[in-house]
Amino acid sequence: GAGECDKEALFTRIPALPATGCHFMDITLAELSAFVRGDVLCGDLSQTITGFASLQEARAGDLSFFHDARYLERLQKTQAGAVLVPQGCSDLPASVACIAVSDPSRAFEQVVEKYGFQPAPFVPGIHPTAVIGKGVIVDAAKV
Repeated sequence: GAGECDKEALFTRIPALPATGCHFMDITLAELSAFVRGDVLCGDLSQTITGFASLQEARAGDLSFFHDARYLERLQKTQAGAVLVPQGCSDLPASVACIAVSDPSRAFEQVVEKYGFQPAPFVPGIHPTAVIGKGVIVDAAKV
């Protein structure tokens, strides 16, 4: 409807995420389920999850999420190792571990926040290797 965000499409357009997904984690399905407070509907609890990606781009070892019936075909065709699905979801894909959560989009966001790329914190100042021209005056309050 009007004003709704297509999170799946948005996720696939994030430039920092390569087409093959992001691989920053190494946790079991059991650990992942506990982290997102979900229930494993199917899958091996010792299976290792190593990254995350959209339903279309995910490969073995990747986590993805399903939140909207419009993406049912993508869910059924995904190559993901595991998918976060809404509680009560009955259209589970074959050969893919599924974890039921109250809000798959939010749970996926929590995983990305915890295990995704974390940029180095900003440290104000002038780097020791910076080349500064003669006569330049630097206001320390603005650097």
